[in-house]
Amino acid sequence: MNRNRLAAIAALSLAAFVLPAQAAGSGLFTVRNGLSLTITPYFKSNCWGPGMADPKTKDWVDFGNIGPGSQFGWGFTDPMLIDPACKHPRVEFTYGFGHGPDSVPGKHVPRSRLYVFNPNPNDDDDVTIGGVLIGKDDD
Repeated sequence: MNRNRLAAIAALSLAAFVLPAQAAGSGLFTVRNGLSLTITPYFKSNCWGPGMADPKTKDWVDFGNIGPGSQFGWGFTDPMLIDPACKHPRVEFTYGFGHGPDSVPGKHVPRSRLYVFNPNPNDDDDVTIGGVLIGKDDD
């Protein structure tokens, strides 16, 4: 297991939780898996925080699994995940169907499987996999 994946798991133990109904504008990024397969969420950012093993990485980071018919949310405004000193944080999301070097997304992710957002504590972002909605900014 690579260092960034371990760091992401450690950071998520502090920053993420299975979502009950949340109030709008809480700074969450939610992924809903409408498929009958488990998906692996991958993220990359220009402003990783100190909770990441390698905050300078520009590679995709494996954030675990989301089971079929499940959802999961991350607080990307958490200073352990995103550096609070960063003036223009940007996070990219995509997904795959496994772990390990052969499963990590490449440099050219299809637009239909890519969602880019700017973490904001007053804004939520939602992505549904296996339905019509691929991304939604809850402004």
